[in-house]
Amino acid sequence: MDGRDPRKGDSAEPGPAGVGGFLRRLVTDATWGSLPPPVRARAVAAGDGVRTEAPGFGAFAVDPGDLARRLTVPLIWTVGRHSPSWRHEAAAVAADAGVSVVGLDAVHTPQHEDPGGFVRVIVDAVDAAVPVRPPAGATEP
Repeated sequence: MDGRDPRKGDSAEPGPAGVGGFLRRLVTDATWGSLPPPVRARAVAAGDGVRTEAPGFGAFAVDPGDLARRLTVPLIWTVGRHSPSWRHEAAAVAADAGVSVVGLDAVHTPQHEDPGGFVRVIVDAVDAAVPVRPPAGATEP
């Protein structure tokens, strides 16, 4: 590593080149290079969001016991079916702690690589969390 901490938003250059470099260091050259060009372009275009969220990445570094203790609401973890084995191993640890794990057709960023699948995960979670009520004035069968 070159001394910059990707979790703190450090980058060699401002703007899109800096965001691309930050993401490459964060996810490794191999993972970044494996993403389709449109996915990389969307990630770089979301640079302001990336720079804002990156400092919080370290807050997710918890051990399995800590995860189980903190899990007070249903949590869903998506993992790309084409992700490296260590991502699947991490998802398995999360599953052991009670997290629901869903595999999507992706390598690293399911929200970009499999947006339809990612939306289905969100819709299913909302459907499961929100009770269905008949419209006001409707009678039950």
